Amino acid sequence: MLSALPSTLTAAESSPPDESLRVIERAEALDPGSLIVQMTGARCDYYAGHYDAAIERLHATLELEPTYLLAHVWLGRVYAAKDLFREAVQALEEAMSRVGRLSPSS
Repeated sequence: MLSALPSTLTAAESSPPDESLRVIERAEALDPGSLIVQMTGARCDYYAGHYDAAIERLHATLELEPTYLLAHVWLGRVYAAKDLFREAVQALEEAMSRVGRLSPSS
């Protein structure tokens, strides 16, 4: 059943927003705790203009994996789209601090 997941996510990202979200619902049924599914769902919500839903998915992703850099970046992007610039900056600063932790020591 999980073998269908990659093609399901590819279909979600290349479909119109409403169809994408239906595909994501199917992917969530296949693997409800998947970071990839959560992130793809957040991006689909973002492109559909469902910013609050995207924020919820991103927070759910960060609950599963607080160090997931891409989730912090997208959270900043979604907050900026909602004109929540203070929150956007905080999310992006968190992402930047994580990049610093990933860099090799000099």
